[in-house]
Amino acid sequence: RRSDGRGAARMGDQGGGASREDEGPRNPFGMGEDPFRDVRGDQTEGGLMGPATVQLICGICLACCLISLLVAYFVWAIITVFTSEGASASECGAAFNIWAFCLTVVIIIPILGCVTAVVAALARMPGLQAIPPLINLAMAVWGMVLWGGISEDCWLFYDHTFWDLALLFKINVILLSISFFVFLCVICLGAAFLGGAVANGGLGRDGYNPMGGDDAGPADEALRTASREGNVEQVENLLREGARVDGRDSGNGRTALHYAAEQGRVGAARVLMRLGANKEARDNDGWTPGDLAKAGGYHAALAIIEGQDPALPSGEGGVAPTDGVPSTDASG
Repeated sequence: RRSDGRGAARMGDQGGGASREDEGPRNPFGMGEDPFRDVRGDQTEGGLMGPATVQLICGICLACCLISLLVAYFVWAIITVFTSEGASASECGAAFNIWAFCLTVVIIIPILGCVTAVVAALARMPGLQAIPPLINLAMAVWGMVLWGGISEDCWLFYDHTFWDLALLFKINVILLSISFFVFLCVICLGAAFLGGAVANGGLGRDGYNPMGGDDAGPADEALRTASREGNVEQVENLLREGARVDGRDSGNGRTALHYAAEQGRVGAARVLMRLGANKEARDNDGWTPGDLAKAGGYHAALAIIEGQDPALPSGEGGVAPTDGVPSTDASG
């Protein structure tokens, strides 16, 4: 009977164990449910550390290292400047004062930059923020000239007596020289790009983007309207009164010739081409007047734009009888 009791107890323990297993995994912190189960899903705990998380952690670590190096460099530079003041009193210091150079780069320019930024923000004069970069360029030139002029004996003196100042000087000159040449490259590339863009009519995906002064005023707009409507007499009058033959619409970049070609206005296209309209001008979508005439099936207008004027007979006002009517002949 006692053995039966022990067996029942063991069975009860086993049953209790089974019931505890059915309760699911218990949180090691004593909580009854796993608070991250909805986030993790069926993945293990390590599944939360995905590639994006690893990259983020690596980026943060790299940024912290760079910031630490930058702070350490500035602290070392300031200490070097204040502990090397005696270098300016030497003979080499009087001839090649690299201490004054380092003082200006490490202390004066950063302070000037902060003051300029505050004044520019308070006075609402953003142009003042260009002063520190210009000073940096001047310092780069001064550093390169100073480095190139130091004699070998003075280099030996600095390397032996003020090695930390000499090292700081070289580091600053190298960094400023890199920024100087990068600035020159940016200026040259920008000037070349801007010059080419202006020569082609502006900036944009297909050679044009509205620029200031494209639409000079009502005269240009009236010329484009008259060209679109095929009013040859008004086109001639507006051009005589000073409307620009290639004045562009600030909304889509089209000229009067674009509008004449789009509507197949042969007479207007003939007048515009005779007065020097640019047949290669492209609108914001990259279309030339010839492209628009061809797309609309206006082969007579296309022939005029391409310099192959068919000399169609003109009616009253110089508008050809087929003006604004697509050609049925594929050859134009």
